Formats: sequence, structure tokens, C-alpha cells
Amino acid sequence: MTKTCENPRCARAFTAATRRARYCSDNCRKRASERRCAPACPGCGAQVSAPGHAWCSDCYEVPQIWPRELILARIREWADLHGEPPAMTDWNPTRARDVFHDEARARRFEDAGGHWPWFSIVVRRFGSWNAAIAAAGFTGRAPHGGAGNSCRRRVAA
Repeated sequence: MTKTCENPRCARAFTAATRRARYCSDNCRKRASERRCAPACPGCGAQVSAPGHAWCSDCYEVPQIWPRELILARIREWADLHGEPPAMTDWNPTRARDVFHDEARARRFEDAGGHWPWFSIVVRRFGSWNAAIAAAGFTGRAPHGGAGNSCRRRVAA
């Protein structure tokens, strides 16, 4: 008996061994089941295709907890508090701890309880760390520790 697979992404014709067969293969059945159980995107209502994600790929950037303007305000606020714009490791506690062995710098970020954006968020919004620093009105650091960079030792605030 020739049937059509009920998985909307497949819809292949197949020869069914029984009347109850609805899918061309076990994998097709599993994929169709996962698709039916996928959550709806809160932004547009479409089904989310990636397991474990809350938003669809089209709406993923919609919920911006850290819009560009707020990030720029935080960079300026940091400069007011500390006398200079933040270094990359100031907003990346993992790197501060693992690469520079600077527990005080990592703690300062973590103790702020989410007041400062993560380094990765800044780079995602602006394309690079220096682009964000420049957009806030400061001079970016030279790339790769070149001229104009100095080893900054910080005192815990």
C-alpha cells in the first residue's frame, strides 16, 4: 500500500507494511513528534526549531535587555566611577580569573549583580569592544597589546 509520509517536512511517498503506518521511517516519526512538541515563539508565535531555545531564529534579537544606548551609558558610568573606560576583562570575569588570575576584577563584576553588561553582549551589539568604547566617546585601546596599552593594575572598589 503506497502512502504519503505525514511529516510535513518530508511528505515522501512510501510503501507501508501496515495500514497504521503514518511515516516513511522511524526518524521521520521522531522529527515530526519533536516538531509538534516544540514551543511557540513568544515574539511571533511560530514553532521554535532548535531544542532548548525559547525564541525562533527570526525573533531572537528582539528581546534586547541590553540595548546599545544602555550599554553606552554603562561604559560612561564605569569611566566616571573608575577614571577610565572598562577594559575587556572588567566585564568578562571568566577571562579575568582564568587568563589574568585577577580574582578582584572578576569579583567586582559579579558583585554588581548584573549592573554591567557582559563583554560578549557588548561585542555582539557593536561588533568589537573598541567600537563600543569609541561609540561612548572614548579612545579604544591598541589591538593585541600594542603601543598605547599599559598593564593596568586595579584596586578593588
